[in-house]
Amino acid sequence: MMGSWPEALLIAVAPSIFLLWFFHHKDRYKNEPVWFMVKVFILGAVFIVPAVIVEFATYPALQPDNGLLASTLFFFIIVGPVEEFGKFGAVRLHAYNSAQFNEPMDGIVLGVSGALGFATVENILDVFSAPTPEAQLITGIVRAFLSVPVHAFWGAIIGFYLGQAKFLKRPRLAFVGVGIAALLHGTFDATSSVVDMVGGESAAAALFGLLVLVGIVWVTYWIVKREISEAEDESPFRRKPSPSRRRRGRRSLAVKPSRARVGAGCVACLSLHTLSS
Repeated sequence: MMGSWPEALLIAVAPSIFLLWFFHHKDRYKNEPVWFMVKVFILGAVFIVPAVIVEFATYPALQPDNGLLASTLFFFIIVGPVEEFGKFGAVRLHAYNSAQFNEPMDGIVLGVSGALGFATVENILDVFSAPTPEAQLITGIVRAFLSVPVHAFWGAIIGFYLGQAKFLKRPRLAFVGVGIAALLHGTFDATSSVVDMVGGESAAAALFGLLVLVGIVWVTYWIVKREISEAEDESPFRRKPSPSRRRRGRRSLAVKPSRARVGAGCVACLSLHTLSS
């Protein structure tokens, strides 16, 4: 049980530290410098300020307390696009033209870094706003397995499309990633809002809603896994077989059939000798 602010702070930032480590080690061919990831992380944290200003400015027009429709519109039209565009800006403005951004996988790693900067500040605010130490612990645990990872995955999607835009020289692809992430973000938040509305009335409904949220996180991670695989295949630092090794491989394949024919001839001779004796 938590009883002090350092413990609350630890549970708020620990998921982001783990996810930064996880995605840093996913870059198999040329790891992104940690200092560069930290700079993008800090910029992502800074971008929460304009996002909050926009959300507060538009809150009276689409106040979630006005009902399910207003809540859904608020998350799909305001929260999702604004927050994901902030994560996009953290990478696009600082890292996109840097020499450190030198392979498609870097886009994913840096997208995650910016997203986790944003998510860490949000997580600290949510954990510390819980009224009791027990509530802080529960909030931290739930968000560690749902909200923080899914923020990272949305950032990975944005970063993947930034990498494609840069290395395929198709700038418009960058905004495709923002659109996909914003749509997933709106879906997650709208579902979470519905769970909050019905959770107090039915434990079964709350459990079902929680499973739906877990499903959204899992599907998003599945998308990111495929994008990581594609980015790795496109890496210029990926080791390819040398020409000499390929030639040796072809020679060994050429030798094997001749050995097989010799073996078959010996078996035929032995068979004839057996039949004649």
